[in-house]
Amino acid sequence: MYDAKATIQEESGKTNHVEVLGTAAVSQLFTVKDPKAKGANKMVTVAGCKVSSGDLERKFKYRVLRGDRLLQDNLKLHSMKKL
Repeated sequence: MYDAKATIQEESGKTNHVEVLGTAAVSQLFTVKDPKAKGANKMVTVAGCKVSSGDLERKFKYRVLRGDRLLQDNLKLHSMKKL
């Protein structure tokens, strides 16, 4: 399969830089009402996580892995709370 984006980045000298700033493990998933939803009772899934190393901030972009398998990439957090 031809990957045009990768080829263009290689030729132009641009590369994607990924830096791991911290890691966390999901402890539990919760289903709660979305406070930002207007009208309907929209439910969202929230992941309860425990930071195992480094620092995590809301402004970062996140990658979700299960083992070595990539589940989601380039995720933004809607909120972050420290308990």
